[in-house]
Amino acid sequence: MVRSVVAFATGNYQIHYVNMPGANEHGGLTNSGTASESLSPGDLDSFTFEASSGDSGSFSIAGTVNAYLYFYEPDGSYITY
Repeated sequence: MVRSVVAFATGNYQIHYVNMPGANEHGGLTNSGTASESLSPGDLDSFTFEASSGDSGSFSIAGTVNAYLYFYEPDGSYITY
């Protein structure tokens, strides 16, 4: 189901899907590492990283596009943050 955050809003949208687990288009991210990629219309980039329960980390995105980060467990379940 797709719905707007605002009641009765209309407009175009895109749906993107990455099959989890196993989505790793651009490989693993390393501690203090940087990945430089580009997005084209309809593109969805995926990366992996290793962490254990209780670990903390920081992620940031900088570039010419407004982008969002989404995190998923190895089993594909969405991690809320």
